[in-house]
Amino acid sequence: MPCYSIRIAILVITFLIAACQTPVRAGGTCILRPEPIRLRSEVVNWNIELRQGEECVQGLRWSTLLIDQVLVLNQPKFGRIAINGPSFRYIAGSSNESDTFRLLVKGSALRVQGETTIEATINIGDAPSRTRRWEPAAR
Repeated sequence: MPCYSIRIAILVITFLIAACQTPVRAGGTCILRPEPIRLRSEVVNWNIELRQGEECVQGLRWSTLLIDQVLVLNQPKFGRIAINGPSFRYIAGSSNESDTFRLLVKGSALRVQGETTIEATINIGDAPSRTRRWEPAAR
């Protein structure tokens, strides 16, 4: 019976610790299928849709890329951006206005050094749609 009491006490303590924790809200993916980066001195345009105060995380790696450095060329005006290894986290501000930022990604693709500039536009709206696919621009 003493083992049973200890188990109950551990369970209650675990429950209380979990109940007192501040909930952690993980950011979603900014773009489900973004225009790929190729590290060939190209500029890619990404459109991200979020709500006020919402955040998202976007990975920058593709199968044949080795990313050496990610730099913020232009900070967003209303939101915040943080570089986390080969990805970034964008946190929308409290403004309803669109936001923009620019990143420079340096690395190698198939052992050839290069870079890509990402120009991101964040549209703040009522219903975010992160499931939009990248479609090549009409020629």
